[in-house]
Amino acid sequence: MSTVTKVDGVAGVFEQRKRFVRLHAAGAITKGDLVAFDFALDSTAEQDPGHGVRINVADSDEATSDWLSQAVGVATEAIAAGELGTVQVSGRCDICKAASSLDPGLFVMANTTAGNGVVAYATSALQLPVGMFIKFGTTNTADSSVYLMNPLNL
Repeated sequence: MSTVTKVDGVAGVFEQRKRFVRLHAAGAITKGDLVAFDFALDSTAEQDPGHGVRINVADSDEATSDWLSQAVGVATEAIAAGELGTVQVSGRCDICKAASSLDPGLFVMANTTAGNGVVAYATSALQLPVGMFIKFGTTNTADSSVYLMNPLNL
């Protein structure tokens, strides 16, 4: 015999499956930016946090840093370079930046828009989608909605 213990939307239960991680910023990041891991080490820093623990603005056409094309989530706050900040990696996110209006259901990946790391649909075998587009707000403003899928299982 099985028992239902929780049903979304019933009796005030609304599970949103949101997940957040805290990471150091390698460069300045604004709220709503799509972010990626920055694997470059800063040899001038007294205590560099190391590979895979720093993030930077995602950019799919960054020729010298291909790793910046794989977005991992959305910055939920402005983060100064070298500071610790919060990134949403899964669940509905209503503060994403979008390059242009997109149809709901399209995959969301890093964009080529001048390194701004805005959310956009792209077709590339080198990138995993970070989420699915839900609703467009305003171009390059943190007011579009996506469903983040946590592609790197953070």
